[in-house]
Amino acid sequence: MAIAQWAATAPQALGVCGAPPSASTFRRVLAAVDSTAVEAALTRWVIDRQARCRQQRPAGTTAAETRCVLAVDGKTLRGSRDGHDQPTKLVSVYDHAHQLVLTQAPVAAGDELAAFSVALNTLPELGDVLITADALHCQRAHADFLAERGGTTCSP
Repeated sequence: MAIAQWAATAPQALGVCGAPPSASTFRRVLAAVDSTAVEAALTRWVIDRQARCRQQRPAGTTAAETRCVLAVDGKTLRGSRDGHDQPTKLVSVYDHAHQLVLTQAPVAAGDELAAFSVALNTLPELGDVLITADALHCQRAHADFLAERGGTTCSP
């Protein structure tokens, strides 16, 4: 397990006191953790971090230069398997300016379209936020969803 390997080789300042836990200890602890609660806590933490970074706008920059731009994209996790021996797929929301994955949502039954709104629903209002996504998400239902969440839509 990669976490156990990292713990065993981490610099002293990052290491744990004494011998690092074994891979089986990490496995037991992580299996007992409520992953939904951990995911929610991590999402809250990273959104708070993003907000603090956005408040530190350098003097002389325009609002357009500091506009929040988020990329929504689906990814297959290499080497992963779900309960049906299929690769795990996620839709992630990434803030390029601050290099933060703000949230992610599982793609259930191969439906990346549904995961789009599930992922974005975990974020606060999307006013003044530019969302980029691939062509799969260029459809009226997603534009309506973004408009309902405070986004602005434009038409040709």
